[in-house]
Amino acid sequence: MIAQKYVKSVLDLSLFSVANFYHGQFPLKSKKQILLFSSPRGGSTWMANILNAIPNSCVLYEPFTKDRLKPFSKLNFVWNQVIPEDATWEEAKQAFNALFEHRCLNSKMFTKKTFGDYLSANSFIYKIVNGHLFLPWLAQTWDHKIILLVRHPASVVASQLKTPGWESAKQNPSYRIEPQKYSEFYDPFLKILKEIKSTEAHLAAKWVMMNHPLIKHT
Repeated sequence: MIAQKYVKSVLDLSLFSVANFYHGQFPLKSKKQILLFSSPRGGSTWMANILNAIPNSCVLYEPFTKDRLKPFSKLNFVWNQVIPEDATWEEAKQAFNALFEHRCLNSKMFTKKTFGDYLSANSFIYKIVNGHLFLPWLAQTWDHKIILLVRHPASVVASQLKTPGWESAKQNPSYRIEPQKYSEFYDPFLKILKEIKSTEAHLAAKWVMMNHPLIKHT
């Protein structure tokens, strides 16, 4: 069983490398692309599973996970990367073009589908839980369909507290801002962030900051 999984992993890696090379010569242009955004534990997996059941669809999971895609790694993209709505960041635009044209695929993005499913798909759904701070910029730069799920922050925090993966927030409630381009976004929040002393406040503050640029558009 382990050997079969290893062979499948190597085969998928090779096939997606071929796909990257192919789309480097013939960029993907014509197929429908849907961007599904939510907070972590905000319902995106539930919605992605529903959309994944639609015939000839293919979900691409968490493309902005650290070091998953080379074009973004080269830009030092962090987990909650900020790109202001009015920003002009040509290198980031080129990286997103590489993603949407499927020139930088990674087999880890295809946890529910096979390479054959990918080839037969006529619509692609990108599941994203860390893109709120560049969503407005992305929405005005490309015309892809966007789905934004907003779950009540109390429910999001309660779910995160019960789920493995938030150990850093539990062990160190103080909020740390990752060095990044456009980090001045956090300046209005610095005073409040310094006063955070509990895990619940840490996670709630993160929800507020991640959703702040989107609330302004409601």
